[in-house]
Parts: sequence; structure tokens; C-alpha cells
Amino acid sequence: MKQEEIEKGLARLKARMPERWNNIACDEGWYQLLFDLDTVLADIDPDYKIAQIKEKFGGLRFYIESGPSREEVPLFYELIRKAEDLSYRTCEVTGGPGVLMKKIGGGYIRTLNPESPGVLDNWEVVDSKYLKDFGR
Repeated sequence: MKQEEIEKGLARLKARMPERWNNIACDEGWYQLLFDLDTVLADIDPDYKIAQIKEKFGGLRFYIESGPSREEVPLFYELIRKAEDLSYRTCEVTGGPGVLMKKIGGGYIRTLNPESPGVLDNWEVVDSKYLKDFGR
């Protein structure tokens, strides 16, 4: 993704956020996931507002401040949940395939690609059954 596309996408997301939360607390690997989610949510409700976007326990958290209710448009919330679920299989850094990994010697968890240079020096896979996706 080009820097210009990233800047436009981030500006679009930040325009939907209140100033107190006007930051996106995740790495670039999830930006395309966020941009795609924003596009489909805006198709449903062009005026929806984002409360917060962050990484927590290795997964994406996408909170809205205003938008349709769950009863009115359950699809809106299903799309958010699906994007959050997809984040657990998407490397936070590269945007490619990823698995949950725990910092060696610590409790911090991220979703990373174990084949990225240096990752296995500092991180260990939380559940090795997911390594089959990487041919291991």
C-alpha cells in the first residue's frame, strides 16, 4: 500500500473519531483491514462514529461511538466482529498471514508472522497447531 493511500485511509478513520481518541493504536499491517471495514460500514451508515481502534491481547478492537443499533442493523456489528476475528490471522506488522505469539519472557501477545526475520528470536507461538498454515 502506498503512503498516500495510508494517509488518506487514516485521515478518513480519524475524521470519524472524537479528538480524545483521535489515534489508531495498532500497527500498519492491520490498516487495510480497517480501511475495508470502514468502507462497508460507511455504506450502511455514512454518519457512524468510531470511539476507539486498538490492539488488545493480539487482536483488533474496533469500538463505535454512534451508529445503527444492533436491533436495527445486526449486519453492522457482524462486520465489525468478522474484522476483529480476521485480525487474529493477520500479521499486525506485514498484513500477511499471522498467528498469535507471546513475547518470550513476558506476557505480551501479538499476531505476527513467525517467518518474518527475527520474530522467533523474541516471540513464541501461543498454539503450535497454527504453524501448519506456514508449512511447519
